[in-house]
Amino acid sequence: MSERDICSKFITPALTGAGWDLLTQIREEVSFTKGRIIVRGKLVTRGKAKRADYVLYFKPNLPIALIEAKDNKHNVGDGIQQALAYAETIVDRPDITLPEGFGEKQKKVYVDGVAVSVVSERIEYLDANGKLVTESLRDFTRNTLRKRYVSLDAFLRRWNEVDRKQAIIDELADEGLPLEVLSDLAGKNLDPFDLICHVAFDQPPLTRQERADLVRKRDVFTRYGPQARAVLEALLTKYEDEGLLNLDDVQVLKIAPFDRMGTAIQLVKTFGGRPGYEQAVHEMQAALYDQTA
Repeated sequence: MSERDICSKFITPALTGAGWDLLTQIREEVSFTKGRIIVRGKLVTRGKAKRADYVLYFKPNLPIALIEAKDNKHNVGDGIQQALAYAETIVDRPDITLPEGFGEKQKKVYVDGVAVSVVSERIEYLDANGKLVTESLRDFTRNTLRKRYVSLDAFLRRWNEVDRKQAIIDELADEGLPLEVLSDLAGKNLDPFDLICHVAFDQPPLTRQERADLVRKRDVFTRYGPQARAVLEALLTKYEDEGLLNLDDVQVLKIAPFDRMGTAIQLVKTFGGRPGYEQAVHEMQAALYDQTA
């Protein structure tokens, strides 16, 4: 069979069967260079443009993988070096412009430099020997998290020592483990803290609403004035509804509903200044996670 036959009869059906959207996440025969300029004396020509058989996209302007097809006269491993060279150009330095809104749904992530395809409740990746490994998404996530946090205590120490909780989430995302993938495992409105504890260490999770309700029951805002309490309650609601973690960032006070309460400077002054505001927020965060930590 020809290369095109392989693509149309095997590769494309396999991609769509794995959940990739044919219209928004898959592009075929993508040219990504204009071809090398060749000079012979006074004659200048341009060589053949490089073209990938398939480019797969995470979201607009962010290609994350490519597939190089070969006809059935080639071995399975043929084309790997070509694909790796193309991937270095396309994936590591994206230069392909797509229409706005193209391909929002994530299907592939990179963990420790390994391309991981998410297929329903399982993942597929190549191990160090080039062997295709398939395992459950939960097991893969658990093992990856436990490489970073060897025990629940180790994770709790890291979580509690960092005032800006978003920093931990950013660290995981930088390593190729965005929590959007993990959230599909639990199917609940969980805080990243509960998500990690539940998936990696089998801890019973609480939803953000349950955590916020526990803070309200403890009535931890009583020592503040009416306006400061209103700010803290609004921050708690932001956490509950939207999963906002960077609560001590004063820039948050410039958006709704805080912008209707006063300017950010005015709201911070109700806590006696920025140090007082940050202390109040950190105390609220400690109360949010106190029942587990």
